[in-house]
Amino acid sequence: HHRDPVGEGEALALANRIAVMEAGRIVQVGGPEDIYRRPATRFVSTFVGEANVLSGERRGGVINLPWGASFPAAGGDGRVAVVVRPEHVVLDGAGPMGEVSDAVFLGSFVKLSIRMADGTELTVHLPEPTDAAVPRPGDRVGVAWRPEDARCFDESSSSS
Repeated sequence: HHRDPVGEGEALALANRIAVMEAGRIVQVGGPEDIYRRPATRFVSTFVGEANVLSGERRGGVINLPWGASFPAAGGDGRVAVVVRPEHVVLDGAGPMGEVSDAVFLGSFVKLSIRMADGTELTVHLPEPTDAAVPRPGDRVGVAWRPEDARCFDESSSSS
């Protein structure tokens, strides 16, 4: 009997504990919400759902991103990967500016692709869109997120 592989959403709905393996070893065990909201490694953060993975530099408890954004984050100095889920990025005229390169209506949200000054492509899920509020390709928009919605992983000492 042939069975299609279980999809990511179905697996999350069925499972009460998930083990995520990377390179043959278990890197995190937890409930679906924990895996999604509090990934233990950069790899785990991209394993379930969409994620923006941004390269940054942490100095003196502040992370700086290449396009001018900065926010407080505890930890040692060095290169970091900053992971922010698309639903946690908001449009904010006071934030660093980027250009909308794509806008796709997906029912309950609009998926925006925003190209930042350094070329980084940021994905944003804009909830409950109305025509008036949806930026169009070519529009310039500011972006922001709450520091607590960003997960930071040290890039200096490991590949996670």
